[in-house]
Amino acid sequence: MIQKKIQPDDGILVARNLHKKFGDNVVLDNVSLAIEEGKTTVIIGPSGCGKTVFMKHLIVLERPDAGDVYYRGQRIDNLSGRQLVPIRKKFAKASQRLFISVRTNLLRLFAT
Repeated sequence: MIQKKIQPDDGILVARNLHKKFGDNVVLDNVSLAIEEGKTTVIIGPSGCGKTVFMKHLIVLERPDAGDVYYRGQRIDNLSGRQLVPIRKKFAKASQRLFISVRTNLLRLFAT
C-alpha cells in the first residue's frame, strides 16, 4: 500500500508523524492524520490504545516528543498557551465519562 505523505494544508487540522512516550511506554508512534473541513472524523479503538493522548495532541493539551500539529496550515504545537487560546476555543472535547454515562442510562432504559 502506498501512503501519501501528509502536508500541513491537507486538512483543517493535521497531525504529522506524532511520537509520544511516557517512560518506557510508547503511546504514539509516527501517527499522522489530516482532518478535512466539513467532514466528520471519528477516532475509535480499544481502551488504552492512545486515543485520548492523540486527541490531547490535536488541541495541544499535550506536546509531542516528535512530530507536529497544524491548524489551517499554521503549526500550533510550538505555540505558547496564550497563543493557543483562540485556536482551542474552536474545538470541543467530549469526555469518556460522558459516553459512559449516556451508555449506562441507555442500558438502564432498555433493560426495563
